[in-house]
Amino acid sequence: MTPKLGAIGHVKSAPILSTTGTELENLLRHFRQLLAMRELLAARIDSELQVARLKAS
Repeated sequence: MTPKLGAIGHVKSAPILSTTGTELENLLRHFRQLLAMRELLAARIDSELQVARLKAS
């Protein structure tokens, strides 16, 4: 899907026309949520390790 002539910006999403596409989109959304939670957990663990190193020195 392309923007009309003279439109500003980009099209961020397009409608999903099939049930398989909807299911895949839901799986992708859940996967992105899992990745975000993993990144948050990794950051917390890294910060805890840094605090532990500072206390040890």
